[in-house]
Amino acid sequence: MDDLPFHFCDAVVSTLKDLPEVSSFYGSWKVAFEDHRTNRLAFDLEISSEKNGWSYSIYQIEEKSISRGLSLQDFLQLPKKYIQILRLALRTISISLQLLDSVGLRAFRSTNDELFQLVKFAKLFMNEPTLTVQASNRKIDALLSHFEGVCFEEICLVEPSPKQIQFLKNQTKFDRLRSVVFPDHAAWPEEIKNFLEQHMTISNLGYPAATFRK
Repeated sequence: MDDLPFHFCDAVVSTLKDLPEVSSFYGSWKVAFEDHRTNRLAFDLEISSEKNGWSYSIYQIEEKSISRGLSLQDFLQLPKKYIQILRLALRTISISLQLLDSVGLRAFRSTNDELFQLVKFAKLFMNEPTLTVQASNRKIDALLSHFEGVCFEEICLVEPSPKQIQFLKNQTKFDRLRSVVFPDHAAWPEEIKNFLEQHMTISNLGYPAATFRK
């Protein structure tokens, strides 16, 4: 196994969400793991629906800081084998782009074409990320449908629409979903709570939040 060509090991490692310590690996595997542990680029992606279009933020959360954020053009130039998107958030714009910028999180306005170019590219690097949907409207629901083929590890729906609930049900079929968070447990339809109880268990039932885990 240690004699496998580096390009094979490198390709396999680039698909892994979590990278193990390299001490138990040798040869090409060790080199590949060391390379990715050093150079991996893990991002959060936030997309906001605005009255006349969209805005997005692509940023890295480091141990003690948040990166300023990348434009779509910058993001497209990154070495693809190192990219991982750990979290996706969809929401309506509630604070100004200037305020986002003042706290170190740059947001960029985009056209529909630019946004869907970003979505198509970003999906390539989503390996069981977490999903937070903080709004419910036609634009957000339509955007969410573009992520149907992505397996999410955790989903949080703040104001779930019927389409978002169906999206959640579809996610249970992938057997990758490990956690569902209800920020407002009382507002959720009994139908979806009963459905989740068949697939998961309640690990935390506070008020108003609830968490189901597998």
